Amino acid sequence: MKQKVNKLWTWIFGGLLSLLGFTSCDPFGVIRCEYGCPHADYKVIGEVTDQAGKPVEGIRAIVAPRGLNAEDAEWYNDTLYTDRSGKISADLMKFAWFDGENKDMEVELADVDGETNGSFETAVLKRSELKLTQTKEGDNHWYDGEYTLEFKGTLKEKSE
Repeated sequence: MKQKVNKLWTWIFGGLLSLLGFTSCDPFGVIRCEYGCPHADYKVIGEVTDQAGKPVEGIRAIVAPRGLNAEDAEWYNDTLYTDRSGKISADLMKFAWFDGENKDMEVELADVDGETNGSFETAVLKRSELKLTQTKEGDNHWYDGEYTLEFKGTLKEKSE
């Protein structure tokens, strides 16, 4: 008899727990359980010149959240370089470490080719100096959509 009672309680509690488990993932539409992190796609368009307005080739541009150092940014594969005309263009870089309206975004411009195209000081363009426009809507979940990031940077020559 005791075994039958234990078996009955096991079935009752098992049934109750399974019902509670199913409703805990989406209680009344308030919370949605998902795996992943917010991300967005970006098209980056930029131009880098010296103080005289002359285009500068070979400048490294890192698009990253504020405070991300160059070594970490290289790992994220978000590093671009200016061409002969001082321009940067990259189609649809996928950034998984911030959403589309991230307020801490920065672009770091650094001269990494030495004296080849002149010697310039590193400059950091803050979010207020960047033009960010949304070109495609997200899915209202983890994907925040597609954005175009535009910037113009002016570098100062290094003083000896």
